Amino acid sequence: MILRLLLQENRITTAEYKSLSKQPIKLADMGRLRGDKHPAYMDKVRRELADSVPDMQTLDAGVRVFVAMDPLAQRRAESALTSQLSTLEKQRKLKDLQGAMLVTDIRSGELRVIVGDRDVDFEGFNRALDAKRQVGSEIKPAVYLTALEDPASYTLATPLDDKPIQLRSTHGNLWSPKNADKQYRGQVPLYEALVHSLNVPTVGLGMQVGLDNVADMLFRLGVDEPVEAYPAMTLGAVNFSPLMVNQMFQTIANEGLHIPLHALLAVTDNDNRLIWQRDLPAVQRIDAKAAYLMNYALHKVTTEGTARQLGSAFPDVHLAGKTGTTDDYRDSWFSGFDRTSVATVWVGRDDNQSTGLTGASGAMQLYASYLHQQHPKSLLRSMPQGVTITAFDQHGDMLAVNCQANLRLPAIIDEQRQLQNCQPVKPATEKKSWWEKLFGGR
Repeated sequence: MILRLLLQENRITTAEYKSLSKQPIKLADMGRLRGDKHPAYMDKVRRELADSVPDMQTLDAGVRVFVAMDPLAQRRAESALTSQLSTLEKQRKLKDLQGAMLVTDIRSGELRVIVGDRDVDFEGFNRALDAKRQVGSEIKPAVYLTALEDPASYTLATPLDDKPIQLRSTHGNLWSPKNADKQYRGQVPLYEALVHSLNVPTVGLGMQVGLDNVADMLFRLGVDEPVEAYPAMTLGAVNFSPLMVNQMFQTIANEGLHIPLHALLAVTDNDNRLIWQRDLPAVQRIDAKAAYLMNYALHKVTTEGTARQLGSAFPDVHLAGKTGTTDDYRDSWFSGFDRTSVATVWVGRDDNQSTGLTGASGAMQLYASYLHQQHPKSLLRSMPQGVTITAFDQHGDMLAVNCQANLRLPAIIDEQRQLQNCQPVKPATEKKSWWEKLFGGR
């Protein structure tokens, strides 16, 4: 059956199918399989059992617990994390690097992988669940989503100021955010500010849309604890666990549908009678049209932005993701997704000392190593009703279809919105981009 599915998906040839089908099935040694501990994952299972079946200890022997783990993906993630941390230490003359990684099924919210320590058999502190670290630019999609949910005011082409600014903190101190390259560009389109992870336009946008609204967006994405609204929050000066970050990106990747991440699926007794079963309906927390625009921008991050090295490593696969780097390079983050799974990786040191690693040079390398083993599937999203590929001029104004344009980007179209007139021009004959072909562009 598996070989037939591989053949149907064009993963093997007909000749390979015929040859492999004739070979005997080799069974794995059960003792070896049982030896895999996966303590970080089982830690999450135990916590969910305590919440869902509090009288577990009183049940008769023989209780069966069903979980969402993908054992093959789990082992691959463990291998990627341990090997890449060692490689980074050797290449950059570092020591004491630690890491955490989670992989989630986008549609179901089921946790397929949890790694909480570079020593994958260590049953102590679970960084994937309990390490609260500053998230840096991982938070930026929440700022931009807040704006994109207001299509009358913001599009992917809206110009944002990239000029020196000063803000006063809650303690009265002046704060002057700077871009990572210490450069200013005057103005940039909104999507470019996100794609290149520019700090100054992000802070300005956060102030425009309202910090309380950004905090509410974080809550809707799945952050389940209070977030103090202050300017530096827009650049990730907040402490989240890798699990919490993964929840945010699951909601984005799932087109705005939120499902609490979970490892435990069901519990039965010795006679296979159901004791408890997970039932988590998806809730539309983010406007699907705005989520689509965010998916587009996060794909661009991997082709021309801070994660373009990932796109180069997988030229035939369309991915999406976001890098994150904190002050003094203490924390390196990456969240990325393909068609089916979203992963979050954190790399840092337990003593909170600098690693010198950015999100791209650290955490993203672990994700790439994992993907090389997993054979990712290209993103495929249907364009929601009310979104279309739209022409924009240099001022971010929508143009009529037959106008010459600086940018062509997906946009939420309001039938009442006035398009800017232009002199009629003969439309150029050009091939549609892959995004227009696969994502329903017209």
